Amino acid sequence: MFGVLGIPKGMELRKQRLAQQQEQPVNGLLAARQVAQSIFGDGVPMPPPPRPTNILDAAEQIDTSIKNISVENTLKHEGGFQNNKKDSGNYVGGKLIGTNFGITPESWADYIGKPPSSITVNDMKNITKDDAVKFYGDTWDRYKIGSKIPTRLQSQFFDIVVNNGYTGAMKVLQNASDVKEDGKFGDITRKAIQNLSNDSLAQAREDMLSKEYKKQFPGYKKRVNSFKNGQ
Repeated sequence: MFGVLGIPKGMELRKQRLAQQQEQPVNGLLAARQVAQSIFGDGVPMPPPPRPTNILDAAEQIDTSIKNISVENTLKHEGGFQNNKKDSGNYVGGKLIGTNFGITPESWADYIGKPPSSITVNDMKNITKDDAVKFYGDTWDRYKIGSKIPTRLQSQFFDIVVNNGYTGAMKVLQNASDVKEDGKFGDITRKAIQNLSNDSLAQAREDMLSKEYKKQFPGYKKRVNSFKNGQ
């Protein structure tokens, strides 16, 4: 059983069972709703999903639910607009702009198809939570996290992607798995992470932070530790 911000082992096992159950329809979001309640409490609206018509639909519903839960986790950590002068991600061409929901000006510019230099403080402040949810959902899909990363690690890996970029996050994953840190996902990395725990990944994430970063952002350790679960 995993911690508050991880994905429970039961969900991963459920996905494995779905691959074997080819005849009986399954409600693939049952486990996901339980996970969401464990993370956000009973007050979070979780409308009943339509019953999937086949195994592939059920598996897809689980994948989508894990993505949604992971995005919400990251948004809880990131918060809203901030323009901390010590945060290099808040700058464009040496000019302090700020980030919103953890989205940097350069990332937002790339997402909406504009040059980074054109992004203003108001542009960043005007990003809504719905905008952020879509941005992060598209980021998840772009890097194929649902198909590349073991279910139990997806939430934490995605959170690392948000902080370190995809290549940086892959290097953290590889460091935790004791394989070459080239930032690329291949067969060696795929095999190495199959038995990797959230604890080991979180520890590698913390170890790779510079002392200066830890000093500037003391709350970051709490964020990293939130993914540890004794597994």
